[in-house]
Parts: sequence; C-alpha cells; structure tokens
Amino acid sequence: MRTATERNRAVVRLTDMDVKDRNRNAHRSRRADPVGLLLWFVVVTLALLSLVVDHLSGW
Repeated sequence: MRTATERNRAVVRLTDMDVKDRNRNAHRSRRADPVGLLLWFVVVTLALLSLVVDHLSGW
C-alpha cells in the first residue's frame, strides 16, 4: 500500500510528463508550420510563373 504522499508524487510526475510532451509537440508543430508555408509559396510562385510563360509564348 502506498501512502497518500507517494500517490501524489506519482500523479505529479505523470502530469509533468504530459506537460513536457505537450510542449514538445507544440514546438514541433510550430517548427513544421514555416516549412508548409514555404512549400505553399513555392507552389503558387511556380504556378504563376508557368501562367506568365504560357502567356508570353502565345499559347
């Protein structure tokens, strides 16, 4: 049988882990966001560029 103090410590340890995981995941998603934004920017730029090239070449 564990005492109440030991049980509380175990609960605190679990919540600390949850907070750490949540923070880690938040950082990961924040880091991945600019990559997605950059990719979107590149795709849009290429699409516009291809439209301009088609227009200039007289298609």
